[in-house]
Amino acid sequence: MSNPTPPPTTDIMNYTIPFVSPLKSTVAFLGMPSLSLKFFRQLSSFLKLMFSLERHEVNILDARKLDDVTFEDTGVTLVEMEAVQDWDSEKQLEQYKKNTEEAVKKLYAKNPPRKMMWLMDFLKRGGSTGNPPATDGPHLDYYQNWSATIQFRDGCTPPSSDTPDVVLGIWRPCMMNSPVYDYPLVFMDAATYKHEHQVRFEQEFKHTLADGTVTPVKNLAAHTHYDANQRWIYYSEVAMNETLIFTHFTKEKFKANIHCAVKQPLPEGKDTRQSLENRLMLWF
Repeated sequence: MSNPTPPPTTDIMNYTIPFVSPLKSTVAFLGMPSLSLKFFRQLSSFLKLMFSLERHEVNILDARKLDDVTFEDTGVTLVEMEAVQDWDSEKQLEQYKKNTEEAVKKLYAKNPPRKMMWLMDFLKRGGSTGNPPATDGPHLDYYQNWSATIQFRDGCTPPSSDTPDVVLGIWRPCMMNSPVYDYPLVFMDAATYKHEHQVRFEQEFKHTLADGTVTPVKNLAAHTHYDANQRWIYYSEVAMNETLIFTHFTKEKFKANIHCAVKQPLPEGKDTRQSLENRLMLWF
């Protein structure tokens, strides 16, 4: 008698992710080399970054099947929320902000934030936006030293003179007829990301804003060294009525979610990923 076929797993097993060599404490990305006055500077930076990386296989576990994934411990959670059907609708985006703020208040019910501030316009990814998913590029949007981050921005006005206590990432699929299959957002469990893993990641690149304007970005982010004790998680098949909330920065302790998109098969007839993302700053 033949053995029955095991049910398909939603865990992503043996996925190769690039990490920074332990010999490097700083890396830089100045944009993809293009025919411009910055070409040789960009090319040199890009080659140095590529030679600074080493690749390791990781298992990315489906958080929907895990009992020990809590926002308090891991830094990430999934909440149900009214869908955004049109990412160009200011009315829908404003309602989305209100819904998100209510969800965040529930996450911090024991100590609600006294102030919340959205950091930027919504960033659209996928479709014709010019912003593809950040695939196989594990990172934090902020180096875990706020004063160094602001100083590196070189004159960019911070949204507040006060260091936020927490900066959250807010991410959801948008304008899709199916859940996300092909480029899910994955996270390192914040409890397994340690200070000694952090790598200073200097970035200069361009983003396409919601109105189609292309704007330069200068940012001090973070990359990571590899450690076998790091745990990777994600939520499979995130639907239009679901929103991911995760941690970019924590003031009082080292707690944040390294994250990136990973490439997965797209089932026939399903939509390729389109998503909205933003950041929400909190003060307690």
